[in-house]
Order: sequence, then structure tokens, then C-alpha cells
Amino acid sequence: MKIRVPDIPPEGIEIEERKAGWFLKAVHEAFGKEGHPGEGLYLSCHVSKTCETVRVSGEVRTDLDLPCHRCLERFPYRETVPLEIVLSPLQGEDESPSSEEESMTEGDLTEDMSFSFYRGNSIDLSEIVREAMVLSIPIRLLCRETCKGICPQCGQNRNLQSCPH
Repeated sequence: MKIRVPDIPPEGIEIEERKAGWFLKAVHEAFGKEGHPGEGLYLSCHVSKTCETVRVSGEVRTDLDLPCHRCLERFPYRETVPLEIVLSPLQGEDESPSSEEESMTEGDLTEDMSFSFYRGNSIDLSEIVREAMVLSIPIRLLCRETCKGICPQCGQNRNLQSCPH
């Protein structure tokens, strides 16, 4: 979903999505096609601007049915992912950050807030949402911490039955 920066009104824009095409596409890009969205999948954010700096704040509530990385059984994955990002326009014709802009990305930003740049006169909200979800995914998606996984010899799900191997 592209948002034109000049079209953002002084009071900002409230965006709420449940199963809009662009939002579902961002979810599938983050979690893969094996993630089946549930009824609790939800995006709520506020987009505001000061001069040409844009701030996106809100949250994505994930409600997906995903396969466990150890036992391959599907399980409900629910997570609330915060969205907090400040975007400034790139300056100059080559649209590469100046040394001042580069130092801003390395600077003293709070842990809860990200800083980035946008090109042209629009921002891509779907890319911001996708990136926030990707960064929130644990290395291993597990149905439970104590998941025993699958026996490498017989293929038995060790959570359901004991295995002789």
C-alpha cells in the first residue's frame, strides 16, 4: 500500500486492516505460504507527518496457523508486533544518503523506534509491515518449548507416542 506523503493531512491517517489484499500479501511474504491467517490477524496504525518526515506507529497482531519446525504439526501463532518508524526523504539527485543522513541511522535512536529513508514522494506501508513481522519471527517456530520433534529413524512424532529408537 503506497501512501503519498503530500496527501497525508495534518491530523494524519488512521489505517486498520484485517484481510486486505496488500496486508495478506505482506503476511505471506513474511511467514511464507504455509501460514494460514486466522480471524485475529489485524493491523492498526497511525501515519503522520511533520514537514517531510513521516512517522508510522501502531501494531500488527498476527494470528496464524503455522507448522512447528520440530514436529511439523500445525499450531496457532499469535504475536503482537509493534510498528514504530520515522522516515525522512532522501536528499539529492542520486538518492543515496549523505554523510549526515548516514550518521543519523547510526545515531542515538531509542530502542523502540527505527529510522529510515523514503525515496520520491511516497512510502510503501506494506514493506514496513512486512519488515516488522520478519524481524519479530523467532529463529525456530515451535508448537511448545518442550516439543520433542520427529524421530529421525522412524518418522514418529515423539510428542504423541514414545519411540523405540
